Amino acid sequence: MKRIAGEAKQQGLDFVLDREGANHTIYSLDGVIIPIPRHREVNERTTEGIYRECQEKLGKGLVATMSTYTAVVSRDGKFWHIEVPEIDRVTQARTINEVDDMARDLIAIMTGIEPGTIELDVRIQLPDSVRAHLSEVERARDAEAQARSHAATELRAAAAELKNAGLSVRELGAVLGISYQRASQLTSGNSLPAERRRAG
Repeated sequence: MKRIAGEAKQQGLDFVLDREGANHTIYSLDGVIIPIPRHREVNERTTEGIYRECQEKLGKGLVATMSTYTAVVSRDGKFWHIEVPEIDRVTQARTINEVDDMARDLIAIMTGIEPGTIELDVRIQLPDSVRAHLSEVERARDAEAQARSHAATELRAAAAELKNAGLSVRELGAVLGISYQRASQLTSGNSLPAERRRAG
């Protein structure tokens, strides 16, 4: 804050407290709205983003109203860094559960839209190594699903052959190590004569 105030003074710009938002303190830098998260500590990355906003002064603080906004979220030290590209503003959250409220409050400050009416797309950016692990998880789950499907198909085929060999449903369950109810499910509709199955 001292750095921003000092820079503003050197350039002959007004840097004053405008108002308090739900989660941000809002300053005005020569008419440009600068929201700052109301945390005891603002980390370096968020501070740099706020300072960049102050220096650019693009569009004199006017932000076009859009239907959907994006919150690009990434871990930065002990905070979650939040960037909303549609309004070219940044803030931070102390926990992942705070991200939504902080982003909505930031957008509301810059656009005047009610926070509850904002359509927000939160995109959490993960490290490459974590994304690689998650890709492996997806591949493993797909392989597991295919294996389960294949196993179920083979079990039904085995049950059908045993039933056509003359085993009762109860005997079939005992042989395959499954319950009577499961054996009955497996063989329902699978008791076609062997000759007809071969003909098909």
